[in-house]
Amino acid sequence: MLMDRQAAVPTRALPDEIRADVETLWRYHDMRHELRPCDVGIGLGSHDLGVAVMMWPEVDVVCASNPLDLDDYVSSIGDPRRVVDMLVGDTQRIEVYAERGFAVPQEMPDEVRTAFERLVAAGYASRLI
Repeated sequence: MLMDRQAAVPTRALPDEIRADVETLWRYHDMRHELRPCDVGIGLGSHDLGVAVMMWPEVDVVCASNPLDLDDYVSSIGDPRRVVDMLVGDTQRIEVYAERGFAVPQEMPDEVRTAFERLVAAGYASRLI
């Protein structure tokens, strides 16, 4: 956990120098599907929708979660580095899983790829495959 040296309390905020890139990945992982009644619920990650579609192509798959903004999510986890590492790892797996045949391919915009690469270069790589 990061510490604020002046206040000597845990800091739960994202570092300013990576905030824009983290926000880019956060927006990319937000599938923007609305909650609705369903017959079955399965816990998956955001872009694991591609895995679900690969496994159950005949099913109308919807991916929805509790709507939380990035700062509230970071605060709920209590560890900004862990959140960034998770987002970076999840972003990588979207392409890797499709390449390995575990998921359907999904578009990754250039700005997302660039943000991902900058965060990896900055050392947020503990959850990479």
